Amino acid sequence: MKINIAHLGTGEWFNYKSEVIYGLFHTFNLLGYETTISHNQMDPKCLNILIGADWIAKPEHINFMKKNQIDYFIYEIEAIYQNTINGRSDFDFVSYLELIDNAKQIVTPYQFCINSYQEIGFGDKISYAKWGFYEELIDQNVKRNISRPYLGVFFGLLKGNRMDSMSKLKEKFPDKFISLGYESPHLSRAYYLSKTNYSLSLSYGDKEHFINPFRLQYLVANGVAVISDSKKDDDGYLQMTTNVDTDSIHLEVQKSPMPLEQLEEIARSTTLVSGLKAFFPK
Repeated sequence: MKINIAHLGTGEWFNYKSEVIYGLFHTFNLLGYETTISHNQMDPKCLNILIGADWIAKPEHINFMKKNQIDYFIYEIEAIYQNTINGRSDFDFVSYLELIDNAKQIVTPYQFCINSYQEIGFGDKISYAKWGFYEELIDQNVKRNISRPYLGVFFGLLKGNRMDSMSKLKEKFPDKFISLGYESPHLSRAYYLSKTNYSLSLSYGDKEHFINPFRLQYLVANGVAVISDSKKDDDGYLQMTTNVDTDSIHLEVQKSPMPLEQLEEIARSTTLVSGLKAFFPK
C-alpha cells in the first residue's frame, strides 16, 4: 500500500502544520510504506491521509472524491464542538459529517476529538494515537551549548491571551523575550531557540481545548525546556513542560532550565511510531 499525505488548505497553513505533515511522513517511511506529500491534491492510487479535511467540506469536493473513488483517512487535529469546527459560524458541518462517514478511518492525537466524535455519533470511526518522538525531529541547527542572551522565545500564532502574556514579559524584561510568527524566516526559529533558556507554550484562553504536542515535542527533543501556562490537557502532553500559572511565568524564566539529558529522556519516552503502527502495521 502506498500512502499520500494530502495537506488541504493554503500554503500558509501548510507551514503551520509542517510539524504534523513531516512527522507522519517520516513515521510512515519508518513503517516501510512508500510515502508522498501533496498540497491540495489527492492520489486515487494511494491511501490518502487528509490533514485539513475541513477545507474541503463542500458538496462539490465530496462528489469529486466519490466519483474518483478516493480512499482516505482523516488525521483530525481540529476542535469539533457545537456542530462546527473551531467555532466557525459559516462552516458546512453537514458536508463535514459526510466526509467523516465516507472516510476509512479517523485518527487523532487528542482525547477531546474522541469525545467529540462520540457525541456526534461517530465514536466507532475514530481512533486515538498519541503524538510522540521521531528521530528526524532533531534539528542540527539548534545548538544548546552556546551563550543564551534570551530568557524566552515564543513561536506560533500570537492570539488571545498570548498577546497579553508576551507584552507583559517584554515590558518586565526588555530585550529578553522574542516572539516569532509564521511570517518570520523559517530558519530564524532554530537560531533563536539556540539562544534562549526557555521556549514558552502560552494558552490563548478559555476556548483552548487541547495542547499542541507537535511543537512541544520538537522543542523538548532539541533540548529546549518549555514553560507552559495551559490548563486543559487530557492527553498528558504538559508532562513535557514546566506548567505554571500565567502570573508565575516571570518567576520561572529566571530559574535554570532542566538539564539536556533529562529533556532528551522526556522527549524519547513516547514515540510516534508506537501510536501509529496499530493502524498502519509494518
